[in-house]
Amino acid sequence: MQDITIAVHYDSPDFEAVQLELDVQGEPLLFGSWDARIFHRGRRLRPAGGWTENAVSHENHCDFLELDLPLEGGYRLQRFFLLDTDDQLLILGDTILWDGDEPQKKRSRSTRINLEYESTLPFAANLISNAEPEATELLFERTRRDGKTKSSFRLLPLSLPEWTEQIDA
Repeated sequence: MQDITIAVHYDSPDFEAVQLELDVQGEPLLFGSWDARIFHRGRRLRPAGGWTENAVSHENHCDFLELDLPLEGGYRLQRFFLLDTDDQLLILGDTILWDGDEPQKKRSRSTRINLEYESTLPFAANLISNAEPEATELLFERTRRDGKTKSSFRLLPLSLPEWTEQIDA
């Protein structure tokens, strides 16, 4: 069993970013600022306050944290972290919600709102990514302190199919 440690800092003056540190056996995999940029009709939605903690749970070798950031225009960004130390699995996710007060006659449940979302994860400098052209997953390898390369983890986008040919279909 590998020693996995994650630290999340969200009370900095830079409301948009969450500071994230993930170590496996004392080696950093993620270290730095995890930010997100959200645009509505070409205009960036800025924070309307700071991050708040919605939920925290520590049960059966799983740790869960959910944060909430209010944004302009009645939107909010929910960010979650789920670490399963038994299965050595980390799931990170962002959800954009809308709590606006636009009159119901203008919107129905089937109305689409076009948002653009960009996010950057702070991968450690000692990581090398390898992608297979036909797959949507990335394999990350790390260079250990002794100079040897060791396979570290796979990044799987949960909302995409496994094969790139299925994206355009």
